[in-house]
Amino acid sequence: MVNKKSKLVLAAVVAVTGVVVGGLAFSNVVDAQRGSNSESKMAVYEKVSEKLGIDRNSDEFEAAFKEARAELKTEKATEKLSEAVTQGTITQEQADLSLQLRSLMTEVKESFDKPEFDEDMTTEERKAQREEMKAQFEASFEQALSDAGISQDEVDELKETMKEAGFEKSSKGKGRGGFRK
Repeated sequence: MVNKKSKLVLAAVVAVTGVVVGGLAFSNVVDAQRGSNSESKMAVYEKVSEKLGIDRNSDEFEAAFKEARAELKTEKATEKLSEAVTQGTITQEQADLSLQLRSLMTEVKESFDKPEFDEDMTTEERKAQREEMKAQFEASFEQALSDAGISQDEVDELKETMKEAGFEKSSKGKGRGGFRK
């Protein structure tokens, strides 16, 4: 069970992350000119770690940043979808389904561990391992859709509507529900 101190620390990390992400957005422009983007991000992580008294490499710190990043992405997606509903390019039901698919995709992704490749593996073996994980992921997502009562036809229809509404298919491998505008 999570104790009160952990909850407070997590809440503080989430709050600070919101400020940090805003600062990172600005600093990315400056860093691109300086060529030190990665170094700057690491410096920010270290500073947040120091201020909160949490080890930068701890699971607690990583989990808090991951949770805050996911919340910010969901907030941004919700805003964009709400804007599209207001403009009449999609319905509220379609926006809700898109957010539900996003949530399901996130849940399925979190259930998978990052693959660890043996240094002695050949390129073909690594490719085969990736393909196997992809198949497992797709099967898990299909099951999540089924469990949520969402048909493939609904997903396909949403994809088409989102495309027509000007949302682009994400290039980051978001899969069935991953659209951005």
